[in-house]
Amino acid sequence: MSEASNPLSPGLCRTFVLLIKHDGSVTRTAQELGLNKASVSKQLRPLVHGTPPWLPRPWLMKDGKRFVLTDEGRAMLPTAKELSQRWGQFASFASAGNTPGLTV
Repeated sequence: MSEASNPLSPGLCRTFVLLIKHDGSVTRTAQELGLNKASVSKQLRPLVHGTPPWLPRPWLMKDGKRFVLTDEGRAMLPTAKELSQRWGQFASFASAGNTPGLTV
């Protein structure tokens, strides 16, 4: 199994978290991300169909024009929120040019 085939990424976690924040609305998620709806829908495809072995069960399912969480998605949401938040902190730290120091 190569890492390249793994659909999970910090960006996908962030999109997933924002989608749930916006009650499953791709339109509102796309607006917040500054993307078009087709791009967001394409990003979400692995979460809707599952992508074994990385995502053996879908996290989302379509309900009309919105997405809703499956049981698997409900279980994964807290971790995705935490990872998305930590990645944001990491990216901010890195872009600020800070270097970790040693303190005693």
